[in-house]
Amino acid sequence: MSASRASVRALGLSTAASIMLLSGCASNQADETTNVTDAALTDPDDTRSEATDAVEGDGEVSADAESASSTDDDAITQAMLQSMRAIDEAAQKGLIEEMRSTPSAQRLRSSTPGAVASNTTSTEPAIGAETTAPDAAVATGSHERTGSAPTERPVPQAPPELTTPALAAKLVERMERESASLNLEDAMTLAALRDIAQIPRDGADPLDVLDLAPSERRAAEAVARLRERVADSGVSGVAEAIEAAHRELLDEATLDLTAAELCTSVEGFGRYSPIATRSFLAGQSQPAILYVEVDHFRHQTGEGESATEPYRVALRQELMLYHDADGLLAWRKPAQDTRYDARRPLRDYYVVTRIDLPASLTVGRYHLKVVMTDLADGATAERVIPIDIVGDRSAIGYARQ
Repeated sequence: MSASRASVRALGLSTAASIMLLSGCASNQADETTNVTDAALTDPDDTRSEATDAVEGDGEVSADAESASSTDDDAITQAMLQSMRAIDEAAQKGLIEEMRSTPSAQRLRSSTPGAVASNTTSTEPAIGAETTAPDAAVATGSHERTGSAPTERPVPQAPPELTTPALAAKLVERMERESASLNLEDAMTLAALRDIAQIPRDGADPLDVLDLAPSERRAAEAVARLRERVADSGVSGVAEAIEAAHRELLDEATLDLTAAELCTSVEGFGRYSPIATRSFLAGQSQPAILYVEVDHFRHQTGEGESATEPYRVALRQELMLYHDADGLLAWRKPAQDTRYDARRPLRDYYVVTRIDLPASLTVGRYHLKVVMTDLADGATAERVIPIDIVGDRSAIGYARQ
């Protein structure tokens, strides 16, 4: 029994020495532990005497008690052995953790992709790892080790929905900032957007921010008034509003000749019969009827011959025939004035003139220039009609058109 106790004691001391060595204790402590262990191993008599004294102090021990004590010693020995193994494993793990916590080991782990220490408790992120730690911590449970609460990513809020007036107001603000580069079309769009945005004018004209010519400004104002009339009268007044805007815009339109044809007969506005060909035989006089449609003409109010017809249209027409080869004037018809008085402003206007091309024209290509002048404001417009003079009747149908 004494020998068993001594062995246990020696074994325990040896284990203590091993633990101290593995945990990196100071060398002097290791030396002391070694001395104690050596004393226990080399002097078993002292150990036995101490054990004997302890037994004798308790009185006599029967054989059964001694047998039970021996069994207890075996159990104690097994328990000590298990404790030694557990302590050795713990010490080895502690040594491993100490080695892992060194800077060189950390650098080694950080340089290895996907390497993760299974038992480390360090909260320092590895080099090269992603910095989006909040989501990763929630997924892996790392916040439980570090003690920090998971960070929730804010949910993006949808932008407020813009109403039509609000959107129009933003467009108005943008266009007014770029007013220096806006043209007439942009000005009309800006005026419409201001109405949609319900921006009060406060006596200020929204077109003031634009650099418009006088004619462009008047056109933009006419369109703005058209929108106001449509808003006031509704669908039923759209035609009247458009007609009123048309009359206003006519003052800004320039004179135009929408048609000019050589005809065999004319019955009225837009009702005429053009000649079959514009090629004529040389050496013969060529009679024809010239039909000209005029648009965007002015009315001279109060100039009519009677008070019942106060609206007058007055135009002047000139005809000139040029030879294409040399650009020389081959024939001309003196200027002729036409006047027409009416009770109401006219929408359609045409001029019919009978002409006779001279027989002296030589073979070649010509162009007949029609020049119309509005006597109300001096505006002019012109059209050109190509004509061919041929030397043989068989070539009439093959002349250039």
